Amino acid sequence: MPLGIILLKWDNEIGTSLIAQYPKRYKVTERLLMSIYSTHRLQSNEPSFAVTTQPNMKISSFYSGLEGENYIGIPNHIVALLLRKDENPLNFKDILKGAAGNILKNVENPNLVNILAETFDKMRKVSRK
Repeated sequence: MPLGIILLKWDNEIGTSLIAQYPKRYKVTERLLMSIYSTHRLQSNEPSFAVTTQPNMKISSFYSGLEGENYIGIPNHIVALLLRKDENPLNFKDILKGAAGNILKNVENPNLVNILAETFDKMRKVSRK
């Protein structure tokens, strides 16, 4: 069962930053954000899916792509699903990619947290199958 969903971005001046998360019960550290971002940037500048493993969880994430190149929605953003350690992150690859497109086009939307909540609920249903 997923633990949470986050949206982060890369800024050339400040590095990674958390834009939104749902639910808010988990502390998202700068170290975690940088680990997720680095996993993508080591792979490609293109939109991509990646899996990051941490000591207490796994992360399934989708990177929008680098600014000035091919990107989806808005450049330099990542939608990441926080998973239990025993969860298979690849089970979420297709649904995360589709959901990320919707989230990335709504980054400026005041209802962004509601969109994350709806996406999170869909992800929870996937994990129950």
